[in-house]
This record gives sequence, structure tokens and C-alpha cells, in this order.
Amino acid sequence: MGHSRRHVTLCSTLRIVAPVVAGLAIGACSSSSSAPRATTVQSTTASTAAGSAGTPTSSSPASTASSTSPPSYALADRGNQAATNSLTNALTVALAASTDSSGNQNFVGTGPLVAKVAAAAPEFAWTSATCPSSAPNCASVRVYDVAAAGDSQGLLIAVPSSSGSCWYAIVNNATGTHGVIPFTDPSAQNGGSYYATGPQQAGSCAATDPQATWKWASSYSAISGPQ
Repeated sequence: MGHSRRHVTLCSTLRIVAPVVAGLAIGACSSSSSAPRATTVQSTTASTAAGSAGTPTSSSPASTASSTSPPSYALADRGNQAATNSLTNALTVALAASTDSSGNQNFVGTGPLVAKVAAAAPEFAWTSATCPSSAPNCASVRVYDVAAAGDSQGLLIAVPSSSGSCWYAIVNNATGTHGVIPFTDPSAQNGGSYYATGPQQAGSCAATDPQATWKWASSYSAISGPQ
């Protein structure tokens, strides 16, 4: 008789702590329907906590979550990898198309350069306007002045990413702040190539997006964040 009482007391105790040590309770006592299930208790506790915090217990559809996701700027993101690869290739084509047989480089102007690169690399959709995010091979081009009016020594290319961001590259063949885009970032006032990223505007990217106050980096990996 004493053994039976101890068994009842032990099982009652285990049922009380079942939410914590569910395996012990199930293993020690019989599978009576009156014994609380750990999974049921945990689910109820989670629902109660969610309700008390004012959080809906039903989850939102996945499509809704993805449509409101912010753009990604991580280089490891597959869409951004494709975008930066396209930008690098587009930049290579533009620089080659702007170099004469003597090795002199001049971007001439936006219109003439777009015509040159379109003939040299038709696999890209070259434009002086906007590139929609649905056109991964699109490259928006802009030529600007750097040291003096009409010198056409600055090149800017923008490409879209399927991750919702835009990626930009500039090349200055001169030093100065005279240009159409008088960048205030000291890096962008020097000769060389520089890079930046930012959010898409109405689902598209354009070489006219960058503003004078933008910050530019010497490589993709050195970009500190979106504009």
C-alpha cells in the first residue's frame, strides 16, 4: 500500500513538471489521457505569451513578407554578386571603348559613349536613362566633367540588383570638382575608380541617381553602407 501511494505522488509530481521534463513524465507514468502533454502545454504557453504581448498568433503569408523586405546590400547576396560582376564588366567595356590606339582615354560624351559600347558589347542593354530591376544586363551610363567644362573626364555607370539595390562605379581621368557632379567626398575628387550602393528608386537605377554628398569607396568590399 505504501508503494502505491508513493507511485501516485511521484506521477502527480512528474505531471506538474511535465512541461519541463516531458520525457521523464512520459517514461515514468502510464500513458493515461489525463496526463498533460508537454507539446500541448508549450503551445498554449507560447500562444498566451504572444497574446499578452499583443502579437498575432497567426503568421503572415510568405508572399507578404517578401514584398516588404528591405533591399540587401551584402556582397554575399547572390543578386548583388551578379550586379557587381555586371558592373565590373560594363566598366571594362566602357574604358576599352574610350581608349584610342595611342592609349589616350576620353569619354567624349554620354550619347557617343553609349553608341560605342552598344556596338562593342551588345549583350548589355546600354542606356543613358534608367535600368529597371527586371533587366539585370542593363547599364545606365553618364559622362560628366571633372577638371574643366567640357572635358568629359568622368564616367558613371549604374546597374540594378535583383536584391532591390543599385550599384554604381565612377572613373575620374582627372582631378577636380568643376564637373556636373561636384562630389564633396575627397575620394571622388581624385583620379581613379570608386564605388557606391544605394536603394532603387521606383524599382530602377540610373547613372543620374548619385548626389554630390555621396560617399565613395575604393572597392566594393570597402563600401560602408548604402547612401
